[in-house]
Amino acid sequence: MPEPAAELFGGPREELPARLLGSIAFQDWPSHAGEHPLIAMLRSSGHAETRERLREEVCETYVRALAELTGGGPDGELRAELFSAWMLGIGVLRSVIGTPAITGATPEDLEPHLEKVIAALLERD
Repeated sequence: MPEPAAELFGGPREELPARLLGSIAFQDWPSHAGEHPLIAMLRSSGHAETRERLREEVCETYVRALAELTGGGPDGELRAELFSAWMLGIGVLRSVIGTPAITGATPEDLEPHLEKVIAALLERD
C-alpha cells in the first residue's frame, strides 16, 4: 500500500471513505510529484506489469476494504468498485487534468456529496 496501513485503514471503518478521499485528492505526495501513488501509477499504466500491480493494489486493498462496508450481498463488490472509480476520478480530475471546480474544492466542499455517494453505494442494504 502506498500509505501506511495504520493511517488509512486504522480507525472506524465507516470513516474509511473520507480518509480515502483525503489521501487521494488532498494529501501531498512529494515522492510522486505531489500525486497519490495510484494516480502516478495510472500515468504508467501502458505497461502490462504496471497495470497488474495497479489492479492488485486497488482490488486487494481499497476495494476489499470498501466492500466490507457494504455488508456484502450480490453486488457489494460492484458497489465498492464503483465508489473506487469515483474516488480515482476525483484524483485524476484534481491532479492530472486540473478541472477548476474540483481543483478549487476543499474537503468541506466535497463532504455533502461524499455522504450522498456513500449512502447510495456503500451503506448496507
